[in-house]
Amino acid sequence: MRKKYLSACLALATLAGCDCSGDIDGDLHDGSIPGDTSEDPGLAGLQTLRLEPEDATITIEGATPATQAYRAFGTFEGETGEREITERVTFRASGVPYVGAFTGATFTSVTTNGGRARVEALANGRLAVGALRVVLRTTLDVPPSSGGPALPTDPGSLFDGPEDASRAPTLVYPNDGVVLPPNLGRVEVHWLRGPASNTLFEVAFANDVTDVRAYVRCERPAGVRDDGCIWEPTGAAWTHIAETNRGGLPLTVRVRATDDTGSAVAVSSDIDLRFARDPLAGTIYYWTTSPGAIVRYDFGAAAGEAELVMGPGQTESGSCVGCHAISRDGTKIVGSVGGQNRGGVLMYDLETYTPLWNESAGDDRVLQFSSFSPDGAQLAAVYGDDDRGTMGMFLFDVRCDGAGGCGTQLATIPNEGREVSHPAWSPESGNWIAFTDVGQSGSTSQRPMRGAIAMVERDGTGWSAPRVLVPRVDGLNRYNPDWSPDELFLTFNESTCPSGTTEHRDCNADSDPTAKVWAVPREGGSPVRMDQLSAPGVMDTGRVDLNDTFPRMAPFAFVLDSGDLGDRELMYVSFASTRAYGLRTAPGGNDESGNRGTYVWMAGVLPDAVARGDDPSFPAFALPFQDLTTSNHIAVWTTESVGNPGPD
Repeated sequence: MRKKYLSACLALATLAGCDCSGDIDGDLHDGSIPGDTSEDPGLAGLQTLRLEPEDATITIEGATPATQAYRAFGTFEGETGEREITERVTFRASGVPYVGAFTGATFTSVTTNGGRARVEALANGRLAVGALRVVLRTTLDVPPSSGGPALPTDPGSLFDGPEDASRAPTLVYPNDGVVLPPNLGRVEVHWLRGPASNTLFEVAFANDVTDVRAYVRCERPAGVRDDGCIWEPTGAAWTHIAETNRGGLPLTVRVRATDDTGSAVAVSSDIDLRFARDPLAGTIYYWTTSPGAIVRYDFGAAAGEAELVMGPGQTESGSCVGCHAISRDGTKIVGSVGGQNRGGVLMYDLETYTPLWNESAGDDRVLQFSSFSPDGAQLAAVYGDDDRGTMGMFLFDVRCDGAGGCGTQLATIPNEGREVSHPAWSPESGNWIAFTDVGQSGSTSQRPMRGAIAMVERDGTGWSAPRVLVPRVDGLNRYNPDWSPDELFLTFNESTCPSGTTEHRDCNADSDPTAKVWAVPREGGSPVRMDQLSAPGVMDTGRVDLNDTFPRMAPFAFVLDSGDLGDRELMYVSFASTRAYGLRTAPGGNDESGNRGTYVWMAGVLPDAVARGDDPSFPAFALPFQDLTTSNHIAVWTTESVGNPGPD
């Protein structure tokens, strides 16, 4: 059972200097290497081994690699004092990220990134350990992409003038404290310029292994306000900051401003961001309102744009394809067709890009929301439109392999006469199906009200009676559950009805203004709200109700960082929100969302915090590859990208 994305590199521990009793796993006290029986006759009687230096810091200056020479000393049975044995010792460096390698006793760094490494000296079953810090110091002169005036010669020299706080720029994105996957490939930095006299900017990234400074002009993509500036580190710039800090300490981001003569310098406030140790794996499929289609992005592929998968052109009626589900292995996709009160269904084999189940000619009334079993053989689905909600949850055979049906209904799972919406099949064992237990129909499955979070458990060849995880509360709506990849907790939405009401369009589970993301352990207990995820950004200017809807967990657990207590596990949740993406102008939305368009966002989640009842979330970031001219929703994950991306 795959629960964690495994890095090809060794985990990096935070190391202090070690003496001659250093060992690999921290449990040995004689400096021996477990299982090492190699012997150098010239080192017979070696008792202890010492590395010099035990702690070292070297600096990569621009494109010039940094080096560090090491020596090794040993004590021997029957001898007094130490003798140098450097030429007979094997040296190696390990850690995440990879920062360089040894030739003999000399370490030479890469030039693309800094970081930290564990240095080991090995001889005759003995081990000495040290810590190496590799600092990356570099500058980037970024020519204007829009044809504006070129940068001055040696722009960095213009930032030595007197400070003038009245000219300070304002850093507005990324959100302070965000955690980013190291393979995201890019992140936009947004700031307000300050006065028009500020014409030259330094965007700096700094911590104890990073000193990266980019010199840029204020560039404004279409739709950005006149005093807004956006720069996106990609390519080498991304590698410098992301690879250096994989699994490392927070990185401070700061913007300084001056003019082309350097007459005065102003400094923004700082924000911190950090990078997870592990790259994010999986493929995300989300719905975009124009042209009413499903697109996908593979985090394991090279950075690019989202690709069209399935849309109106694949349906019989030419209608939009909306609420969708993906099999865990990425081979099948199913979507509802035609929207509310239509319930058409379209399912495709993504390996061959051929339709498997297509009832999309008109008002087919088959399903609205659905979820695949872990093996992709069955589909749990609901259709509560047209007053059909009391029928419960349907199970369909979707093997579509000749041995089984392809849309044949197998069973109905009742919910004691109440409507069911938003089914979510547990992704590993398949032993549970969670759902929204609807207290009051809002006329369609898309708009259930007075919801609770419930689940059924596999019971032999059938399913148990429903068990409520998060109960119904007047004035609240709880809905839209999704599973963590280890099945130990669920995320869900909660929205609040206007005072004195229990049923209202602002709490009908359809882009509710007050919708927040919560988590609850599978075995029950007190739910916890993801407050850091829910926090507004600088440009939300006081808005706290941000329509955070459709939380969906990425399919793996990853490592955030490693320390003395081991690896700290990290998961990610995606969701749609009307919050401000920095200085970007959001598209228009419908009246349910307050006429604000939604983008897909993501946030890191610490699963152990859910069990403790603490806020498990980090601040959110917008997915940079999505089309920013349209609203985007319901980002559903699968373990891998399969087949052709779909229609041209």
